[in-house]
Amino acid sequence: MNRFWKSGDPFVWLTGGALALSLIMVAGLVYLVLANGLGFFWPSDILRLTLKDGTVLLGELADREKIPQPGAAPGTPDRYRIKLKVGNRDLYGADFAWVDEDTIAKREVPTDAVLIERREWGNLYGTIKEVRNGGQTVAQGPEAGWAGVRALLPEATRLYRETVRIEKDEIGGDNYAQERVRLRLRGLELRGIASGPEVERLQRELSQSQEKHKVHEAELAQLRQRQRATVLIAAAGDKEKELPLAQIVRIYQPNAMGIVTKTGFYFRKVWEFVSDDPRESNTEGGLFPAIFGTVMLIFLMAVMCFPLGVLAGIYLGEYAKDGLL
Repeated sequence: MNRFWKSGDPFVWLTGGALALSLIMVAGLVYLVLANGLGFFWPSDILRLTLKDGTVLLGELADREKIPQPGAAPGTPDRYRIKLKVGNRDLYGADFAWVDEDTIAKREVPTDAVLIERREWGNLYGTIKEVRNGGQTVAQGPEAGWAGVRALLPEATRLYRETVRIEKDEIGGDNYAQERVRLRLRGLELRGIASGPEVERLQRELSQSQEKHKVHEAELAQLRQRQRATVLIAAAGDKEKELPLAQIVRIYQPNAMGIVTKTGFYFRKVWEFVSDDPRESNTEGGLFPAIFGTVMLIFLMAVMCFPLGVLAGIYLGEYAKDGLL
């Protein structure tokens, strides 16, 4: 028995078993993520439900479950309810609504229904009523409105991205430069230096940075004035929402898509998920920063651990004596 343990075979089998178990667990986790997550990006149909009391709901089917009936007599038919993603959080106060199937009088799949992915407040469901530019109506109705949105949206998106660039890069850089100069002036003040060439140079630098900041603020104001295109959406429940086109990430009509169009849309959404930045407090958008951070962490760990692993292997193979470990 001592020879068996000293041979090292039990530790080899233990290590191999642990590795196999780890690989199985990783494969299972990947399977669960793929099985539950990849279907999320497929553009589901938008349903319009008319209830028996006249209420109209519009949204995507998210779930269906059996309604518990405690104490029901044997043979009682099962009852079901559906979970509808109605979106329009700023209009209804909730993203989802539960509906008993017994209360549904009519189901429709309207081809003119649109789904709008917004930069804030989540999805917006409805039909296009009007498209406006500068306060003037340029298109009315679902069909003309759809064409109007598609014509104006690229320019609105470009203006929005330019606005974000100026806010983050130009104005952000101005604020950083001004704060750095202020800290240096404060440091001189704490040392008792209130005047002199260095103070004058820093004050000139601060003044120049403030002038640049004013120029960038003026550019930003001009860009915002040009973002005047809006779309008026008629939502379910006789509600309306006027939305600036600059706040639209994507607008599409899933009920009018064919299988080829939906497939292309699906892969674009998957790519966005792995390549885009998050938005809406990390509830929308992509995971690129997290993916990049994980890859960099693994790379740095490999760079740091590889030399140690090589040295440990050389030591164990060439110098270490046989023993229990």
